[in-house]
Amino acid sequence: MKPVRIAQPASEEFAAAVVWYESKRAGLGAEFLQAVGRVVDLLREHPALGAALGHGAAYRHLLVSHFPYRIVYVERADDLYIVAIAHRSRRPGYWRHRQ
Repeated sequence: MKPVRIAQPASEEFAAAVVWYESKRAGLGAEFLQAVGRVVDLLREHPALGAALGHGAAYRHLLVSHFPYRIVYVERADDLYIVAIAHRSRRPGYWRHRQ
């Protein structure tokens, strides 16, 4: 099982999304937090599970259940590096410069 590291911008966008969901309905932010956590746990166990993205073979992604988000990551030798927790219909590919 590889450790997971998260890019600072990905951490910030994740926190902002949790706050936004919580502002829409009490408890929804926690549901989003748990859904992302489940995906991260799954990737930690099975790093190759995510589909390769067309922006270079290094990037992979896995969708977050019940929310319009994907986790974009790179499997590196020593860890799994999350480059974005990205909304699926906003600013496609904005995270490409992160590594």
